[in-house]
Amino acid sequence: MTRKPKTESWKRKLTMRLLCDRYGVCDRTIDRWTATGVLPKPMTINRIRFWDEEEIEQRDRERMAEANSTACRGNQEEPAEVHAASSA
Repeated sequence: MTRKPKTESWKRKLTMRLLCDRYGVCDRTIDRWTATGVLPKPMTINRIRFWDEEEIEQRDRERMAEANSTACRGNQEEPAEVHAASSA
C-alpha cells in the first residue's frame, strides 16, 4: 500500500524527460518555452528541474480555451468570396 504525505501540498512533479515525451519535443524546446513563459518556472532539487503537473495541466487548459475561442471567432467571419459576390 502506498502512503501519501499528510500535507495537501503534495503534488506530482514532472521531469524534463516527462515533459519532452508529453509534448513530443526536445529539451531545448522545453528550455525555450520556460524562458518565454509558455511553461511555468520549474523547481530545482539537487540540480534536477521539476514542473508541477497541476500547473502544466492548467496552462494546457488555458491555451486550449484560448485556441478554441480564437477558432470560434474565426468561423464567424464570412469568407472573402461571399463579400465579393454580395457587393457585385
